[in-house]
Amino acid sequence: MKAGLRVDIDCIADIIAVPLLINILGKYDSRATFFITTGEDGTLRNAFHYAGKKIFSLPFKRYCKGFFHSLFNRHVESHHNLKMLLETDHEIGLHGYRHYEWMSSLHAKSKEEITDMISEGCELFEHEFGFKPKSFSSPGFRTTKNYLLALDEFGFDYSSDFFGNKLFYPEIDGKSFKTMQVPVSMLSPGELGVDDSKILMQGKELHKNGYFVFYIHPSYEPIYKRNLFEEILRCTGGSRTLSEIYENPPDI
Repeated sequence: MKAGLRVDIDCIADIIAVPLLINILGKYDSRATFFITTGEDGTLRNAFHYAGKKIFSLPFKRYCKGFFHSLFNRHVESHHNLKMLLETDHEIGLHGYRHYEWMSSLHAKSKEEITDMISEGCELFEHEFGFKPKSFSSPGFRTTKNYLLALDEFGFDYSSDFFGNKLFYPEIDGKSFKTMQVPVSMLSPGELGVDDSKILMQGKELHKNGYFVFYIHPSYEPIYKRNLFEEILRCTGGSRTLSEIYENPPDI
């Protein structure tokens, strides 16, 4: 069974690499779920993380190509490259609102504030793509009880906010939530920070066990770890969308 592939569009730098990623996926008859953030690209607000000793780190490599575009405070979801996704059989979902702010402050926000952010993200998404998002993922895998309460109000088919090895409904302090979670199996290859052969071995083992959803960022894995990325696609027979997993969950 094909692996699930989640693609996070966090910023303009990710969008610039979308055409390359689409070509690679086509080569392996693969589909993916592209989670697109909405609102202004916050790359410049996070610029201090890329300075000094981190100049050649993963974040700098990922985001440097988008710095110029970020000067114009361009909304991520409005970039023309994303329109090509509508002409493919890939899935697109919502990846929150104002990615940098979401990651840095979600823990301090009330249910009402989070509801407003998701609502704004949904409106921007629908304005650009012509339909309401059916799936969601929280930037940075950030979750709180208030977030899960807010999420349940929107009726998404599913969300992808956790790491795990099977579909599940979250539960906190005895409170069960109603939005199905399609979790990711492991950190992205660029984040794991280990030898590519070890990453490939881990992916093969997870795939063999019956549930394997991996995630990438277009501005990193298809460019800086392309051989590894393509090898994962070869070994798993390609990839499928998270919607396909939600609709036909593996029996594990």
